[in-house]
Amino acid sequence: MSVQSAVNQHGNYNITHLQPGRYELQAAAPGFKSKIVQEIQIFADQAARIDFWLDIGVATESVTVQGDELPLLKTNRADTATTFTAREAAELPLFDRNFTALQLATPGMQQSQWQHASSENPQGSLQIMANGQHFSGTSFVLDGTDNRDPLLGIVVINPTLDSVAETKIMTSSYDAEFGEQPAP
Repeated sequence: MSVQSAVNQHGNYNITHLQPGRYELQAAAPGFKSKIVQEIQIFADQAARIDFWLDIGVATESVTVQGDELPLLKTNRADTATTFTAREAAELPLFDRNFTALQLATPGMQQSQWQHASSENPQGSLQIMANGQHFSGTSFVLDGTDNRDPLLGIVVINPTLDSVAETKIMTSSYDAEFGEQPAP
């Protein structure tokens, strides 16, 4: 799939609605050498910022940059999060291949000492405490939709690992779009 984007009067460009995965990005302009950045990892709900500086030259010349050009500091989001790709989710040794066990591979997460009866929790969702917070304060979102049982504090729909393209576990300083603060 090929997507093109033009720069605005300030030299900025924006490409939206990409599926999570690895991409290659090329910048070209008349009178400049083109530049290609390979292996750009795109995650769900995360903006990747790739800046280009083009050298003066013939358009047939190009510069290829390989390797990750990840920013040292994330400036576009306030969350502290761990992201797992589909490959990582499939290859991690998870007990019973339970999707909610991915949380236990995240720093600061601990499984509650007791679990709900199987009649209340037929999908086997785990009760997890994040950084010492009670499990009822944990929120789950599946494809942008609330996925938490408000009484039990567990996942309502526990997807199979084969159906997961990416999972992101935020443990602190989540963005406002995920806040569930009740109205005063």
